[in-house]
Amino acid sequence: METDMNKEVSSYREDVVMGLNVRQLVWLILAAVVSVAVYFYANPRIGSRMTALACMIVSAPCILMGFYSNAGIYDI
Repeated sequence: METDMNKEVSSYREDVVMGLNVRQLVWLILAAVVSVAVYFYANPRIGSRMTALACMIVSAPCILMGFYSNAGIYDI
């Protein structure tokens, strides 16, 4: 019976939910909250198509911050 172990300890990533670590999960939830807020604020004013575009533009930096790693290091 064998168990898989990382050969290098620094490459270990703890998964919390669906393969996401805590940092990624927090940024993803923040992106969803911001996107919903933008939707409810902008939809009556600029219409559905422009609101969808605005939601994508506003939530993209939040999602990218969650998945960004500098030289393989995740800073929380």
